[in-house]
Amino acid sequence: MSDLEDISRKLYTPDGVPAPKPTFLGKPLARPEEMKRVWGEAEETRVLSEASPPTMKKRRRFRFGLLALGIFSLGSIAVASIFLLGFQRDNLTLRVLVKDRVESGERVVYQVFYKNDGNQTLKDLELNFTYPAGAVPLHEEKRQSGAYRTRVSLADLPSGAEAKAEFEARLFGSAGEVKEAEAVILYRLEKSSSRFSTKTLAQTVIARVPLELLIGVPEEVVSRQEVVLVVDYSSNAEVPFADMFLGVQYPQGFEFISADPAPAIGDGIWSLGAIEPGGAGKITIRGRISGPPSEVKIFNAQVGLYREALREWMPYQLASGVSRISVPLLSIEQRINEAREIVAHPGDELRFRLHYKNILDIPLRNVSVEVELLGAAFDLKTLRVEEGVFDGSRNVAVWNGASFPEFQSLAARKEGDLRFSVRLKPASSPEMANARNLAIESLARIASSDKPAGLEGIELFAEDTISAKIATRLVLSSRALYQNQYLPNSGLLPPKVGGKTTYAVIWQLANTLNDLANVEVHATLLPGVSWENLYVPSGQSVLFDPGSGVITWRAGNIAAGAGVSRSSPALAFRIGFTPAVNQVGQSPVLLRNIEASAIDTFTNEQVLIRGDELTTELRSDALTSEKDWKVVE
Repeated sequence: MSDLEDISRKLYTPDGVPAPKPTFLGKPLARPEEMKRVWGEAEETRVLSEASPPTMKKRRRFRFGLLALGIFSLGSIAVASIFLLGFQRDNLTLRVLVKDRVESGERVVYQVFYKNDGNQTLKDLELNFTYPAGAVPLHEEKRQSGAYRTRVSLADLPSGAEAKAEFEARLFGSAGEVKEAEAVILYRLEKSSSRFSTKTLAQTVIARVPLELLIGVPEEVVSRQEVVLVVDYSSNAEVPFADMFLGVQYPQGFEFISADPAPAIGDGIWSLGAIEPGGAGKITIRGRISGPPSEVKIFNAQVGLYREALREWMPYQLASGVSRISVPLLSIEQRINEAREIVAHPGDELRFRLHYKNILDIPLRNVSVEVELLGAAFDLKTLRVEEGVFDGSRNVAVWNGASFPEFQSLAARKEGDLRFSVRLKPASSPEMANARNLAIESLARIASSDKPAGLEGIELFAEDTISAKIATRLVLSSRALYQNQYLPNSGLLPPKVGGKTTYAVIWQLANTLNDLANVEVHATLLPGVSWENLYVPSGQSVLFDPGSGVITWRAGNIAAGAGVSRSSPALAFRIGFTPAVNQVGQSPVLLRNIEASAIDTFTNEQVLIRGDELTTELRSDALTSEKDWKVVE
């Protein structure tokens, strides 16, 4: 055996150094400190090689133990929390007992039962109870807005114990309305500082409202005739209904005239205050209703609470009444200038046509038609009545059998027309100049004193009213001046070819009867005319578009009477004119397409007027003459 084999056998014996294992392929690279150890003395290296494996194993075991302990602790906490939370859900049982169905205004008692089903005493209990909307608690000291809420501190509740709290109220509402109360208890477990809660709801239905509400309307009405509505209300409750309002909703085509008592809000809402037990009241409403024959008109009434700020109702009782537009046995309908709706202007001639008709299959005797003209704007001196007469003592135009023989006996199914005309007073009249928001009205009535067999209890008559608003008059004064007090000008007069002459343009507005909104004046500069960007008053809104040459003055709102009984808005601005050689001997146009527009706030009519174009012919400038107006070389 060679010396090498002998050394090998001695080294790798059970008592010698263990044979190395081929683990170098899977071993991570040595750290710097390990490399330093390898580079140390041979003896140190050997000692370290013998001591390192057990030490590293101990450290790994210690770290693993810490990690396992942390995971176990977190798991224990999670399990305990889940167990505790699951347990607390069942700690407290909460229920509320109350009647299922009650009458509006009835006294109810909410019995709140709560029981400790856990094995710990419940501490710091607090009960929050919310009454239903519309409920009036009987033992609350301070009235609240909206739903009532109350908070009660409760005594500690031992394990297995049960207790009760009661709340009394009167429930108000409309029939069929569901009233919902809510109870919430906050508490903690004796061995915990955490707060828990339990909630439950209780519902009650308003089965009946002891308020009576009736609205009486005629079953049939003649279009454009006056009708009377009667609304009756009463209470057979045991307690007052406080802060009550009554509202009436009118159908389309109804015109409110008056009411007794007068409404508190608008023309359809009354404040009743408290309706006491056994109390009753009545509201009488007068109005005029119009519509085509056979049309159904529905009137709706309600009584209950009303929030004026929100325009919101909480109705306790509802009622409705139905009328039908009947076919009148006699009918009459007016038109002004062949229209039912017009806007009139001062000085206009109004041509009235009245169409009458006998609906019956029999003739009617002693028929008459009367027309009353209402409004100071009518110039009755211009009234012309065809085949009728004017009764000056009553200001009424009359047609009867004496003036219109056909009315001595109006044939069955006979129809025809009556006519008259009248002018409105001019804008310069005192009635127009000092008035605001004027309107005119014509009331026509046809009747027969005949009592045909079978119609003894029926009054044979019909009425028709037609009205018109009178529009304001907007006036625009537009002038071009050289000599003026507003803006000094320069250049030659007469204007000379190639030289610039400036002019001042003065716009002034006047307005008569009604307020105007969004007033604007527009004009267009001609080629050769320049915008000098100078105007007074300087605070006015004036715009110029160089692309189109359009000048815009936004005058805003103008009150009625401006330029008549009060000052009127005005604007002065400067333009320049440089004549061309082909304009010699002419008075060229400086400004054209001058127009003013506005909205009449009373009639809602668009107002539009146009002014004459302005040239170098300065007829409004008294300090110039014809020799100053035409272009020279």
